[in-house]
Amino acid sequence: MLFLLAVPAPIVFQSKLRRVFPACTGWLSRLVHIVLGFMVKATRLWSELLRKHVGNAGCVLMLLILWRNGSQWRYNNGGERMQSVNLTNHFLIAMPNMADPYFAKSLTFICEHNEQGALGVVVNRPTEMTLATLFEQVEIPLKNDELSRLPVYFGGPVQVDRGFVLHRPVGPWQSTLDVDGAVGLTTSRDILEAMSEGNGPDSEGLLVSLGYSGWAPGQLEEEISQNAWLTVGANLSIIFDMPPEARLGGAMSLLGVDPASLSEEAGHA
Repeated sequence: MLFLLAVPAPIVFQSKLRRVFPACTGWLSRLVHIVLGFMVKATRLWSELLRKHVGNAGCVLMLLILWRNGSQWRYNNGGERMQSVNLTNHFLIAMPNMADPYFAKSLTFICEHNEQGALGVVVNRPTEMTLATLFEQVEIPLKNDELSRLPVYFGGPVQVDRGFVLHRPVGPWQSTLDVDGAVGLTTSRDILEAMSEGNGPDSEGLLVSLGYSGWAPGQLEEEISQNAWLTVGANLSIIFDMPPEARLGGAMSLLGVDPASLSEEAGHA
């Protein structure tokens, strides 16, 4: 399919050029035809190489990357690339070739993205620690059995000794980052105390992590330009209503990509 979509463009352009300039003869005509012929051959070769090495699913994924990354950037008058999309309240989907062990096969929810950098929490990496153990370590009694059995997540490699509570609704807590009014990321002790008393977020709107994921100014933009991540607007039901092992696939489905097909094709590249 990619081959059929990619090849006709230079041919159509060439036929239009002939109609617009019917009297175009001599060296200019020959030069135009040589250039357009080269474009056709190069496009065909590129399409065949893609299909051979990454398969049909890989081709679709690469088209998505090129389209999405191309739509996220603009250039100023000096030719310097500038950010044009705010990825707050978006998912970062790790590409299959992600080499960083902290983020391989990860799904990260971006809580803040601006000129100072980006901050997010990995939402599909539960650890063996439970909330019961965490509350015991901070010396807060937790009597709610449903909450006590919830896992603590690995939120990222930054400040792994500090707790972060992703929750909905946003609530009135002392230190909360409001993410577009839909969800909050809280670091203050008062939310844990409220949870222990049954006055905090319930288990259906709660994710507690140790650590977070952070990017310096321009770092995330550069990683996206290198095709390390796919991005898509977040659907909070994927975080709070799906089991952790299904969340990455759920986010991929927002892009119309079947992760099972992609893995199978990539494995035979």
